[in-house]
Amino acid sequence: MSASAGLNGSPDQRSKVNILGLELDRLNMTEVMSKIDRFVQEEEPRQVVTVNLQFMSLARKNEAFQAIVNRADMVVADGMPLVWVSKMKGAPIASRVTGHDILQECAELASNKGYSIFLLGGAPGRAQESAQSLNDRYPGLKVYGTHHGTFSDMGVAERQDELTRQIREFDPDILLVGLGCPKQEYWIHNYMDEVGVPVCVGVGGVFDVFTGRLNRAPNWMQRFGIEWIYRLKQEPGRLWKRYFLDDLPTTLLATGEAVLQRISFRKQTVR
Repeated sequence: MSASAGLNGSPDQRSKVNILGLELDRLNMTEVMSKIDRFVQEEEPRQVVTVNLQFMSLARKNEAFQAIVNRADMVVADGMPLVWVSKMKGAPIASRVTGHDILQECAELASNKGYSIFLLGGAPGRAQESAQSLNDRYPGLKVYGTHHGTFSDMGVAERQDELTRQIREFDPDILLVGLGCPKQEYWIHNYMDEVGVPVCVGVGGVFDVFTGRLNRAPNWMQRFGIEWIYRLKQEPGRLWKRYFLDDLPTTLLATGEAVLQRISFRKQTVR
């Protein structure tokens, strides 16, 4: 168990497991949503990161990115390999928590409690279409605004000023950012205090799923940790290099780290 000071000096006890330098909170979906609900009520900007193998691979090469992830207010495991490795380390994460699931759970929470949501990311029109899909699924949901993630219509400084101004004007309770890793994590880290949204979550490419452009793998494939096969079949040109040249070696390294840690622990207990 590790403890870190929360905002305003209040203690925030966080049980974590370290995998290849990233500190993951050992939380299930119910616990994640309970914290998100609390974050909204406390009205202080918080960053939530959903870590998968791509994050692990990038963090090993980029200390600045690793620091941003580890400074986040909640870091969850988005991937069965991370859940399995945590169990090998003797600090099990109960279940994976995906960006897709967080988006749906946040929509349900917002619908039930009257919270508002802003969607940022995707190609032009994707966030807006996702908002309509969420409104259809969750009656009473308040999606206060959307914005695409291409930022191609303005200069760099101007586009950020306009975007942050728009988010501040809508004043949402939850900001769901689908810019992809690591862009979304950098964006949230750099702008969350400026926009002042209590909960800022990076959700990756989920808007493409909600708009029907990509399909999510069947539940049984998700449970067995082979969702990547289904995704690779849909986007082979974009994903093959990431899966085989980055994610696979990272999985092997994380597994090796867990095995060596377990061997070291056993040797110490024998002495």
